[in-house]
Amino acid sequence: MPKTIELDCPPGHPRPGDLIADVIKGTGLPLKEAKSRVFGCWCWDYSEVPDEQWEKIRPILKERIVSLYNRGLIRYGSW
Repeated sequence: MPKTIELDCPPGHPRPGDLIADVIKGTGLPLKEAKSRVFGCWCWDYSEVPDEQWEKIRPILKERIVSLYNRGLIRYGSW
């Protein structure tokens, strides 16, 4: 299973880099540079995170990313 976070924003503001800190806040994941940036779609790689820790974090990431989508801040997100 890939351990990545992907945020795709529509043109304009905010950009994915503006949103990632709130997505990972309190999870223990470090804030880092995106491994890829293609227009509004940015992806962060967390492959170094142990499987057990990632499985505990995923529900938090899901809730926060779905909230961004429902508020119209992103077009797509994955975790």
